[in-house]
Amino acid sequence: MARSDRESEEMKSRRVRTGRATVWLLVLTLVGLAPEAFAQSRIWATYGSADTGPPAGPIGLTDGEGMVVHLWASSGSQPSLGPPCQKGAVGDEICGLAFGLLSTGGFEILAFSPNPFFDSARPPAPFAVTPLSQTELKANAFDLGVPGVANRWLGTLTLRGTGIGSGSTVGVSGRLVGSNLEMRNLVEETFIVPEPGFAGALVCATGLLSLLARPRLRS
Repeated sequence: MARSDRESEEMKSRRVRTGRATVWLLVLTLVGLAPEAFAQSRIWATYGSADTGPPAGPIGLTDGEGMVVHLWASSGSQPSLGPPCQKGAVGDEICGLAFGLLSTGGFEILAFSPNPFFDSARPPAPFAVTPLSQTELKANAFDLGVPGVANRWLGTLTLRGTGIGSGSTVGVSGRLVGSNLEMRNLVEETFIVPEPGFAGALVCATGLLSLLARPRLRS
């Protein structure tokens, strides 16, 4: 194939991808007008980079320390029988997502480093991140290739806790674009809480020992 023909094909491919990205952006922009469906689409955090699935509950951060956690997303495990991310597809692939993080009570959101290859197409579409403050962040991404149904790694989140207490949290909300281009609500939940410190653990241990030391009443 001549060089001019290859360049023409590359330009055509870029126009198609740009058009698809524009459609996805419109879909996410009009997210509030779309019907709700498919609960249990989730984003969660893990301490390490291993795909261990959603934890049983929030993970903890020690007061006065910083921490890097990994963010993951899933919308189910059922693959589409045909090509995903088009009308008529039936599956749990994530074709796009828009989410927000909000921290309270002394938690600070220092940075979010997104997965540069979240989009399975090549070259991948960028993962857009908008820090609004040290307590709020928004992000969105598309998968213009052929997404699978495995848990999707979103990137790493850097946090710091200063003066955090029982009411301090980091939570997530938003929506995903499903395989049939339907909008799926993310479960709004808290995924970071304060880690009980030594003093708290000592109080709990002392209370437990006092209960065990009580004399038993004879029947």
